[in-house]
Parts: sequence; C-alpha cells; structure tokens
Amino acid sequence: MKKAFILGMYIVVAGLAYSQDGSRLDITGFEDGLDWQFTQGPILGSWIEESALFEPGVTPKEGNASLYVDYDNAGSTWGWVQMNFPTDAIDASGMTELHMWVYWFPESVPDPTYDFNIRLYLIPAEGANVAIGTQSTTITGEWVELVWKIDSLSSLSAISALTAIGGNIIPANGDSRGTLYIDDLYFFRPAGVPDVESITVYDFNEEDPATGFVKGWTSSDGSLQPPFPGEGQVPPSEGANYMELPLGSGWVNVIHTANAQADFDRWEEVTEI
Repeated sequence: MKKAFILGMYIVVAGLAYSQDGSRLDITGFEDGLDWQFTQGPILGSWIEESALFEPGVTPKEGNASLYVDYDNAGSTWGWVQMNFPTDAIDASGMTELHMWVYWFPESVPDPTYDFNIRLYLIPAEGANVAIGTQSTTITGEWVELVWKIDSLSSLSAISALTAIGGNIIPANGDSRGTLYIDDLYFFRPAGVPDVESITVYDFNEEDPATGFVKGWTSSDGSLQPPFPGEGQVPPSEGANYMELPLGSGWVNVIHTANAQADFDRWEEVTEI
C-alpha cells in the first residue's frame, strides 16, 4: 500500500510588535576574491568573471565582477546545482527575502512553459534544507532582480548557519540550456515586517479516542482509510508521533481537518501555515 507521512503542521500568527527598520545582509557581490561557483548536474562551467572580459555593452550589476554560469540540462529535468559558500556559515536569522540579480544571455533557450527560472533551497550546516520556491523571468539581455520569500518560521529558527544554496536552473524542460551572469546576492528584511508567534494547532501526536484516527483530521475519500497515528517507519519531526495516510490511485487521498474553526479561534490573525 502506498503511504505518505505528515510530520508536522504549524500556524504562524502575526504578533503586535513590528520591526521598524529594514536590514540587509550581503552574501557576495563576487569582488571578494573567494571561489564562488555553481557546480553539479547541468553546470558546464561557473567562475568569477571580471568586467574586462564581459561582452561589449554588458557590465556587472555592481562592482567589477559577476558570477558566470553556463548550463545544459541535456534531458535531465531536475538537475541539481549548488553553490557552497567559501566563507564561514552565514547567520541569516530574521531575514525574510533572498535577492539575486541575473542577466540571461539572449541566445539562451528557455523552457517553453516556465520561461527562465531558478528553484532554490537554503542549506544549513545542520538540519533540513529550507525550500524557498521558484522565481522566473522572460527577460534576456538585461539585469533582472529575482526575490525569493523566506517564511517566518524558517527565518526565526532554521537559517542561523547557512553554508550553501542549491536547487535547479529551469527545472522543467530537459532540453533547456543557456548562460547567465549572477550578481549582488544578499538577504533582506524590509522595514515594517511584523514579528510573529508560532502556535502549534495540530502536532499529530494525539489519537481521537472516538475514531482511532489522528485528532482533528479526517478524509473525504470513502474508499480509503482516514489518516491514523504513525506506525514508526520514520522518526517524527517533533513530539512522539506523526500522521500516516494511505494513498489511492494517482497517489491521491483527500484529507482535511474535521473542525478547524473549533480547534483554533484566531484564524483572522494567521499569516502563514
């Protein structure tokens, strides 16, 4: 039987206090003399390129150098790429955005559906990678700023010792290829971002004594068993247990809360789940 495991769910609720000042944490502008590069998977070559070697009419976004990246997915839809930080681990606690300027060469071949895009994860020295999603552009031949949002819980607890970023360049069409410059890579927290509190609504550690299922959850699919307490195949992400559910045809099982309004009475304050 196909199964899935749900290890934790949290509600992040806006608090009353607000950070007043914006703050910026530079990662690199590629003028620091360190060996920044993207490697692995579809990367054909990546190095720091000085402005004197740029094509006529092209200049770095800032400073005198940018990161050159040449890639060819060559039929591999999800080729992983990674940039290891040639520095001490970076403490980005409190940051809510990752900014990156990109310049795609006009001769690059985009994915026909997803344009030019980069899917990223923040990689800490310890613990799980933090997925921050995909940003894309249709623009070539000029600098474009891509901005990835970082969720509040990760910002508070998971990015205090980052050693790398990784992900996929154009993670859809295996025939995509191209060349781009990257510049001015930094973390940012805009002014006025609210401070938050994290409240656990469902921790999947309790069984509903009336049904034997995980407390607070049920299924809309009558042909499948509703979610039940875990049977020990994987370690919980917190607490003593997790939620387990069987999956039907196409790896589908429609599950949902049984009565979320009764379980939590502050939904109007919720900013993230």
